[in-house]
Amino acid sequence: MTLIIKALIGIGGLITVHTSLAQRPVAYPVDRVDTVRIEGTKHGPRWIAKWSPLAILDIESLYRIDVERLLGRQFSIQGGLGYGNYYTQLWQNMNSNVSDRETWRAQLEGRIYVNRNRRVTRWRPDRLLTKPIGQYFALETFYKQANANFKGTLQRGCETGNCQFFETYSARAIRYVVGSHLKIGWQWPIRLSETNNRLLIDYYVGLGARWRWFEQRGVPEYEDARPQNFFGSTSDPTSNWGSQAGQFPSISFGVQVGYAF
Repeated sequence: MTLIIKALIGIGGLITVHTSLAQRPVAYPVDRVDTVRIEGTKHGPRWIAKWSPLAILDIESLYRIDVERLLGRQFSIQGGLGYGNYYTQLWQNMNSNVSDRETWRAQLEGRIYVNRNRRVTRWRPDRLLTKPIGQYFALETFYKQANANFKGTLQRGCETGNCQFFETYSARAIRYVVGSHLKIGWQWPIRLSETNNRLLIDYYVGLGARWRWFEQRGVPEYEDARPQNFFGSTSDPTSNWGSQAGQFPSISFGVQVGYAF
């Protein structure tokens, strides 16, 4: 009987110890972490909104916004839009000498983060946000279109030497650009407080290629006419866009400022 009582007491003690251990918080290693997590929240951020400040310095002077979506533990997808017009241009050039020019850009890329874990040290004690940070490789594709309306003048009835009359017209010029880049980049958080490091800096560089072609809509047939110049300037300010057609190597580099939520 004594042995039975002692056995029951021992089993009860084991159950008590097991229950106590199960209720204790799990202590994760402090030197390796592998998920986006803000202290005090159950799930970390999955979206990052980004702004590209250097895009306004581009030849097209665009305002560009991107959004990155986390997929799994190492992958993400990012896409965005950019817009610019004559009034956002910081300096004038042959791409922007039309007052009603506007440019649209759409981009999409897939990313893989190759060293998403950061080792915590006394000089780098942030344990809050670790994905999507670190070095990554990305494949980007983009589409850009520049539109401009212009007026032109044709000389008609010039067979006898002196033209009979002038014809004015309104037309639309469109320049298309399609390209792709293989990029390498680094994305790191900036600690805003002890429990918030959602502000991110993303900088990258890439190599690739782009294709450009040009189209004019609404220009009359030139069969028995020729363009007319007035006041020493061409009546079609977009005509030099056609010289930009072709396939060219392309370099991509930039900095983005983002916030995870």
